[in-house]
Amino acid sequence: MTKRSFLEWVERPNKNLLATELLREFERQFSQLTWIERMTLQSDKTMLFLRSANPELQEKLELLLEDKEANEGLTTNWKDVEDAVGLIAKREQRREKIIIRRFVSALKPAHTHVLVAPMPIVQLGVPIAQVLPTIPKKDEIALEEIM
Repeated sequence: MTKRSFLEWVERPNKNLLATELLREFERQFSQLTWIERMTLQSDKTMLFLRSANPELQEKLELLLEDKEANEGLTTNWKDVEDAVGLIAKREQRREKIIIRRFVSALKPAHTHVLVAPMPIVQLGVPIAQVLPTIPKKDEIALEEIM
C-alpha cells in the first residue's frame, strides 16, 4: 500500500460500511503503509478517517470529537476516535432494537389475552394422570382436523 493509494481509498465515496467496519478497514489500510508514511500521516489520521466516512457518520463523529481544550478543531487522540465509533455503534444497535420491538408489537393482535381453564383441585392420594386431561397425539389432531 502506498501513500497515494491509501489517500485514494480515503477519498473514494460510498464505501457503505458501518462505523465499526469503517474503523477496522481504515486501520487495516493505514497499517499497510510504510513506517515513515504512517508517521507523516499520524497527525492527520483523525481528519483522514473523517474524510473516509459518509457525510452522516462524519457529522456524528465531528460532534463527538470536538476538542474541548482548544477553541476550534477536533481531537487528534486516536483512542477518542475509537471510543466515539464505539458509542455510535452502541446507539445504532439500540435504535435497531427499538425499531424491531415496535415492528413486532405492531404485528401482534390488539387482544392477546389467553383464557386459561381453572385447574381442578387435586385430592391427596389421587394419581395425577386421572386429574390432568389427556393431550391428543399429532395423528389424532390431524384426523380431527380432517373430519
